[in-house]
Amino acid sequence: MIGITGGSGYIGTWLTKKLLKNDDVRIIDIVPPNTELKSKIDYVKADINDKKMIFNAIRNCDIVYHLAAVVSKLRGLEDRRYCIQTNIIGTLNVLEACRLYDVSRLIYMGTSEVVGEPLFTPTDERHPRRPKTTYGITKCAGEDLCYEFYCKYNLNVVMPRLYMVYGVEDNRPIKYHNVIMKFIYNVLNDKPPEAFNGCMRSFLYITDCVDALYILKSKGFAGDRYDICGRKEDAITMEQLARKIITLCGKKLEPIIQEPPPLDTKMKLPSGYKAYAELNWFPKVSLDEGLVKVVDWAKGLLIQDTGYEAIKVVI
Repeated sequence: MIGITGGSGYIGTWLTKKLLKNDDVRIIDIVPPNTELKSKIDYVKADINDKKMIFNAIRNCDIVYHLAAVVSKLRGLEDRRYCIQTNIIGTLNVLEACRLYDVSRLIYMGTSEVVGEPLFTPTDERHPRRPKTTYGITKCAGEDLCYEFYCKYNLNVVMPRLYMVYGVEDNRPIKYHNVIMKFIYNVLNDKPPEAFNGCMRSFLYITDCVDALYILKSKGFAGDRYDICGRKEDAITMEQLARKIITLCGKKLEPIIQEPPPLDTKMKLPSGYKAYAELNWFPKVSLDEGLVKVVDWAKGLLIQDTGYEAIKVVI
């Protein structure tokens, strides 16, 4: 049995679909999975902040993916205390349960937010961590707790760090999306996207993301971190991204170029080499291919007819 904390979320749903081809899956979440998955999985309603609940949920799991968290730096800023409680104490609860029940492998979902503003690019897993936000700080603490349990108790834990995941069928509130969906949302609403000057990103399509996570259930060295990121050659400035999306949406708009806010990280440009070399994984979907898929999906939702005001970008 493979347990996924936070399995009802965006990445968790995609990962569940992939795992179900060969494995039994238990989704551990405070929110039920979507209707399509309900009859195919074992669902346990549990909050990672409740130690008793999470211990009961993880019992009999052979492998655990720990995805449950307060995700995104915006949500972390909205409620710092809850972010700290969930991402640190909640992770400690998961680690203690995995140790108690001799889980054969724990995959801890990390994030590029732990890196902060890079001292050099492309970055790799040896780069110093300098997070700027509560969210990034808590995810650093999560990595450190995982490493402690690896060193002290020989817990078989690996820590993928995800970089700017995007894709179709992402139905979260628009303000919690990364810049791609926010640009698309604004452009389809005939609002010029606001691009931050001097910012560059590497984006990872959702299917490539879950391919890497799937591989990590059996590959990767215990106690190690792995940057899971898009292709280096697809790195793009925010102005270039805005113009690509305007063209794909068939609009005639001009992006508004602004200086980034203090908490923004200008450069997210990882090498990805360690994952390529040790996991034999490489992203298949180019940025151009992924953008076409997401724009077509967004057009199908007719989000331009929702009447909501355009949302300012937080990346």
